[in-house]
Amino acid sequence: AQIHAQDDDVQEHAKEEVATDVVPPNPTSPSPSSPVIPSSPPHQSLSPPQPQAAEGSSHVFQQVLDTCSALVLRVEGLETANAAQQLEIVKLKARVRKLEKLNKVKSSKLRRLRKVGTSQRIKSSDDVENVFNQGRIIVDMETDEGVELVVD
Repeated sequence: AQIHAQDDDVQEHAKEEVATDVVPPNPTSPSPSSPVIPSSPPHQSLSPPQPQAAEGSSHVFQQVLDTCSALVLRVEGLETANAAQQLEIVKLKARVRKLEKLNKVKSSKLRRLRKVGTSQRIKSSDDVENVFNQGRIIVDMETDEGVELVVD
């Protein structure tokens, strides 16, 4: 029962180490040949007699397995976050292209209006910006006998 309690303590210690370690983001993937070595020295378990040495090595092995599984979970979480960010980037780029296209259309319409506006001057720019005045201008134009409104 005491051995089982020690095993639980070692596993919890390894989990705490993995949880508190801060892994800086690397642009390249880590090489699989570099193993993760826990900070607790495994040499302490080699000094007791042979049965306890085998028991200690199983603890170290279990600790390495726990560390590895925790790191695998961390990598999966980072990959998921990366995929979500890539999707958001794609959506934002599409939105930027759409807005740039709309801006080009608006600027081309504005250039066309300026060309037309040189021949037909508007009395005041305030008249164009005011919605009420725009409606009044259209009503005035409809009452003129020689003016027809053309829809593009």
